[in-house]
Amino acid sequence: MPPIDVKPPGPSERFDYVCIGGGSGGSGTTRRAASYGKKVAIIEATGRLGGTCVNVGCVPKKLMWHAADTAERLRSSSSYGFDEAVKPGEPKFNWAMFKAKRDAYIRRLNGIYDKNITGDGVEYHVGYGRIKDANTVEVTKDDGSTYTLQTDNIVVAVGGRPINPTEEEIPGASLGINSDGFFDLEEQPKRVAVVGAGYIAVELAGIFNTLGSETHLFIRGDRVLRTFDQGIQDTLTPWMEHTGLKLHKNSNVAKVEGTKGGPLTIHTKQGEKVEVDVLLWAVGRHANTEDIGLHNVPEVKIDKHGNIIVDEYQATPVKSIFAIGDVAGKALLTPVAIAAGRRLSNRLFGPEKFKNDKLSYDDIPTVVFSHPTVGTVGLTEKEARQKYGDAVKIYKSSFKALYFAMLPEDHKEPSFMKVVVVGPEEKVVGVHIIGMGCDEIMQGFGVAVKMGATKQDLDDTVAIHPTSAEGYLHKRVPYSAITHENSVSKDLHGRSVLLTGGTNGIGAAAAVAFAQRGANIYIAGRNAEAAEQVLSKARAAAFPDHSNKQVFEFYSFNAVLISTCKQFAEEMVELFRGRGGLDILVMTQGMLANGERKETEEGHEWNLALHDLSRYIIAATLMPVLQLSNNGRGGTVLDVLAAGVWNEMDPDNMELNGKTCDFFHVSGRDGPTHDVMTLEFNERCPKVKYNHLYPGLVKTSIGTTSKGGGIIGMGFRLTTAVTGVTPEHFAEIVFNVGTKWEDDRSPDEECRSWGATGEKVKIREFPSRPDVRQKIWSFLERETGVTLTI
Repeated sequence: MPPIDVKPPGPSERFDYVCIGGGSGGSGTTRRAASYGKKVAIIEATGRLGGTCVNVGCVPKKLMWHAADTAERLRSSSSYGFDEAVKPGEPKFNWAMFKAKRDAYIRRLNGIYDKNITGDGVEYHVGYGRIKDANTVEVTKDDGSTYTLQTDNIVVAVGGRPINPTEEEIPGASLGINSDGFFDLEEQPKRVAVVGAGYIAVELAGIFNTLGSETHLFIRGDRVLRTFDQGIQDTLTPWMEHTGLKLHKNSNVAKVEGTKGGPLTIHTKQGEKVEVDVLLWAVGRHANTEDIGLHNVPEVKIDKHGNIIVDEYQATPVKSIFAIGDVAGKALLTPVAIAAGRRLSNRLFGPEKFKNDKLSYDDIPTVVFSHPTVGTVGLTEKEARQKYGDAVKIYKSSFKALYFAMLPEDHKEPSFMKVVVVGPEEKVVGVHIIGMGCDEIMQGFGVAVKMGATKQDLDDTVAIHPTSAEGYLHKRVPYSAITHENSVSKDLHGRSVLLTGGTNGIGAAAAVAFAQRGANIYIAGRNAEAAEQVLSKARAAAFPDHSNKQVFEFYSFNAVLISTCKQFAEEMVELFRGRGGLDILVMTQGMLANGERKETEEGHEWNLALHDLSRYIIAATLMPVLQLSNNGRGGTVLDVLAAGVWNEMDPDNMELNGKTCDFFHVSGRDGPTHDVMTLEFNERCPKVKYNHLYPGLVKTSIGTTSKGGGIIGMGFRLTTAVTGVTPEHFAEIVFNVGTKWEDDRSPDEECRSWGATGEKVKIREFPSRPDVRQKIWSFLERETGVTLTI
């Protein structure tokens, strides 16, 4: 209740500004108007200021989310060494006790709103406000008496309410409650059904489920949050199911049977029948405009949801009447109502600099308090493509927050980010994230997008380590550029991935990434102990509920000896022929060493040539089983080579034995990026795409000797001698050459030394790049759609 009893004004008393509705928007706009010395009144029917947000929305909902989040932390406490913190069957949530504390806090907030309003000089009238004409508002008190307020300006900020289906639409619908009723529940229901796929349904269902209620969520489609970016939908929907929430997809409630307060039986049109203790409808909201006197000002129009139609300045066709907040039907969020209200008062009553002040409804950040939380700002990918077409590029990232490193794999929440950029400058027009802490992180990204940040701005920002925000900031890789039909698909359940060199850093990261997609992982390498460590990480990263179905195997393979490459590959052919083919071959083995490695500077070209040769031998030998893949449509080869020896390389300066290195790669056709070389074996293996990443070494004297050309030509000639692959197998050979190429023989000459005709050879220059490892990771991330962490 208000702290003072406001008396009805006298007949000659006139206000500058009267607001109908005492929610966040009404409070914000009236207090700002009063700060300019204006005579202002606010009318609230319930006697509780704060509106939906404070009383039956944001604030009590967030408190309930905190309670649920605390339950999750208590359940994971044993993973952090607190073995005795939670006994079996706990934690048990005391709903009744918490409700009493929550309600007391809300009453305290109501009192704070009262003091703030009156302290700023706004008259607070408790009663029901109705517009009588363009400059008159009638107030009806609880006892039925009325009085009027004369005013120069009226602002409507009455908000909205949740809706339930009618009995005609769904028999028994009245047996259910809505989000307002959620806060009236005195005890926690053991079994609850929530109907709806929007953010309110997701939040409340998540709270029930996390606090231990058997929770059913009925949605009309196959994903929740259908208006959000699809990446958010695809991440949150399966995780909600994974946490035990019973998701009823493609379901429509037909009728509800039972009694108020007793067990209810929900029948769907699809034939399901579910018994619960509480049914909660979360199927939409409607503006509170039916009885506020709009018929007295017929120029003011409403839409089918009861929202008052306003222009960009919150104005109606009636010069003195405005509307803000949920009742205006735009971005139904508390901060939006406050911002729009303050700007309206600035424009109406503030100094000259505010004469055109208005709220921009573009790039408004928002958060869904799901488990895990969701944050979003700007355009979804779909919206961006509809608006900008082919100018759109997508960057994305996925990982697990560090907090979950100590938890069992099936308790590790996903984190995902998608950045939508447009144009050659890559302006950021959308950011969409899900994961621990993103409700706080999103505010910063909201500022960046509002300021017109580019992807380069994000890349140039130094990250805070170790945080999830760091993962969102810098672990983003483009995925929209890969378009060929054999690109690695998102869902790899049942597919086989062989990683040669799978125990090194890149191979291990790739194994984890493919395991996250549900693939069967086969690792080949020299070190069985290291391989088991990698397989252990891969098992831990296995797709939820699929780790017992995925294959994780190790095979001994000495990649440093050419003599073993053919034998190993032939053994793998027999293995995968019996398993329906090999879908993906990833070759990440390092440089040749031991007996066949030459340690002299001049010998590096030979080492590189043999290194290439080992990969071509393996790939060519495995072609028969690669062509069995994908129902005969062919598999994918990822040849990932860091040319140059890492332990001899300065990763910051990219130097090998004191010689600066540049990058080159060879391509049978223009690949989707400079990093990917696609070598298509047109005759020998027409169904297999060969993707060759070669981000290192070629330049200076180490690439050339007097014995017949540099490493390119030598590697090609040795490949031909062993595999039979010749220049005729390639439609085109493209050298992407660093600007510091200094070999005596040009790429064109080296290629001709292999027998390639000049017409096939094309030269393309691009600047050298300083970070080989990041190039390799980015390439694998593009192909897998999973962020690689080492």
